[in-house]
Amino acid sequence: MSYGPSDLGQSTSGSYHTGADDFKEQVRVRSDIAQVIGESISLKALRGGAELAGLCPFHDDRNPSLKVYPDRQTFRCWSCDTGGDVFSFVMKYDGLDFYSALKHLAQRAGLEMPERTGPRPSSDGPDRSRLLEVLAWADRQCHTLLTRGSEAKVAREYLSSRGIHADLAKTFGLGYHPPSWTWLVDRAKGLYDRDELIAAGVAGEKRDGSGLRDHPLFPGRVIFPIRDERGRTIAFGGRQLPGDDFGGKYINSSEGVLFHKSKVLYGLDVARDEIRKPTCDTALVVEGYTDTLALHHAGYPNVVATLGTALTKEHVGVLRRFTNRIVLVLDGDRAGQDAAEKALQKLLAESVDLRVLTLPAGTDPADFVSERPEEFGKLVADAPEALDFKLSRVTARHGGDALQAGDAATKEMLELLRTDPGLAGTRRGDLVLMRTSERFGVPERRLRADLKAPSAQPRRFEPEPPPEQRRPQEPPVPKPTGDELAEAELLKILLTRPDLFPAAHAVVGSADLRHPGLRRLFELCEDAEELDGEVTLPGVLNAAAPQGDSPLKRFAVALMAEADAQQLRGRLDGTVAGGLVESGTRRAAFSADGLAAGAATTARDAVRREDGSQEGTPAHHAAGGVPPLLALALSAITRRRRARQARGQRADLAHAPVSAGGLDEATRALLRRQADLHAARHARPG
Repeated sequence: MSYGPSDLGQSTSGSYHTGADDFKEQVRVRSDIAQVIGESISLKALRGGAELAGLCPFHDDRNPSLKVYPDRQTFRCWSCDTGGDVFSFVMKYDGLDFYSALKHLAQRAGLEMPERTGPRPSSDGPDRSRLLEVLAWADRQCHTLLTRGSEAKVAREYLSSRGIHADLAKTFGLGYHPPSWTWLVDRAKGLYDRDELIAAGVAGEKRDGSGLRDHPLFPGRVIFPIRDERGRTIAFGGRQLPGDDFGGKYINSSEGVLFHKSKVLYGLDVARDEIRKPTCDTALVVEGYTDTLALHHAGYPNVVATLGTALTKEHVGVLRRFTNRIVLVLDGDRAGQDAAEKALQKLLAESVDLRVLTLPAGTDPADFVSERPEEFGKLVADAPEALDFKLSRVTARHGGDALQAGDAATKEMLELLRTDPGLAGTRRGDLVLMRTSERFGVPERRLRADLKAPSAQPRRFEPEPPPEQRRPQEPPVPKPTGDELAEAELLKILLTRPDLFPAAHAVVGSADLRHPGLRRLFELCEDAEELDGEVTLPGVLNAAAPQGDSPLKRFAVALMAEADAQQLRGRLDGTVAGGLVESGTRRAAFSADGLAAGAATTARDAVRREDGSQEGTPAHHAAGGVPPLLALALSAITRRRRARQARGQRADLAHAPVSAGGLDEATRALLRRQADLHAARHARPG
């Protein structure tokens, strides 16, 4: 669903509805971008907090390349070139349209969404924000029943017997659903329609087609809300009570728009802040809800759980945003270890400190930590690396002795290197070869030679990207080149210091800019000055992307990021020494031929417009307090304009009529203007 012009406060005729724009700005002001992004990734302060850095969630980032700039409330990834404001981040991260992102941030800020105006745009799928609302409602119903309902006594007694007290149940939002198959459906009447309940996974059609019934995970079960790292309920897990033999012991929601088991970790919303503390900096990963709660109760608040799947690359990618150390805690049974080994083969290439804690046979984390909590902590601290776990398993499988395992074990390790494109030819692949050589006593050079031998394995195919990644994207705004670089410097200055726009606008207009993206940004500044009386950065970004994100908005954010890297604000304010001639920016500021001379010229002379009126100059405004950097950027553009005017006047003179009585007045005026332009062009500072 797209957010139409009338919804944005902008009518199709071009007029503005101030109320909608004001609400959007209210949401923006109350949604600090560092806090919003910090709910999803771990951010570290740089340059005294002037910027924050973290691993970009939009590509496979190994070194923190996403920067957040709190002063101007924007972000940019310097690797994948994704950027924007707080709305852009939420839209990209959560896959929302602008209206849904606005609604999410408004709810987060405690603001009530105004009524939408204009026709409701068509949608290709369910409204994600509405589904989140349905799930949050179902979560509250079940939790309230568990804490207050008399029919939930059996559930409370069961949880108490497992050591799950009331405070812990509140922290994780546990609930209870009575045995009725229509309890939620009945309570939802008048609130949510059939399609919304089905799409949210709360209900489904009865087998006889006579209506709706609650999802099978609910009736008569303890309910575990499954939440994303921001604490939004996206699915549920239901655990049957003792004596109930209907269905499986655990049933999870079906996968859908919001819920993907391979990407979601139970309890991350609770554990997130603890995991990224410098005193912890470790994530414990277990296999179930009750293990998570038991370890949390025992004093390990940094625990999360997978949801019926082995640990995946997607799980590791999520955790890597908060810590570099992950400890996978395995039950003592062989089946669990076999499944973990199979999964770890795909994770050895990941750039994290991945470790494996194997509990004694016949124990699970919940039982072990309740009986020996201090010993559990020591096991976590001493957990072996994933590669050591793999080598130990290979050794045990091929005879139990490293030397006896010999060729069969090394062959298995080499096949692992061949089939994992993330290992072969990398530093981690070299580590696997070195450790395999040490463990099995085979020279590393022999292993490398064997690795190069052709393999009989079938060709591996990468999975096809999801549909949303295959959709055609708007082309990006082209990068400025040649004498467009001076225009880029001008826009960097204006986006950094919007208050300088009136001085710049007195000298140049949008027609003086050649680059389409830079010209459009300048036009947006002109519109803001005319309509609002002032130019502001949020106003320009908002106008650049009325629907929350656009190539023009990303282009503007990239310009601001470059300005920040150049310390442009400090140079404009005089708090940082140097100017555009430093750090390789001389080419940008002085790309137009003879710019230095042009700057000196405009400092002394005024230039006449084609209509004969006097034109203000950069130096003229510099005398009124305009920074020299702005004067230089404007000089490049005005000098180019004078050259264009001179070419036009020469063409006019070439075709001017010559009479017996001499030149007419119009031709003499052209000659005077041509002489003025020539003098200004070749003037030098005295």
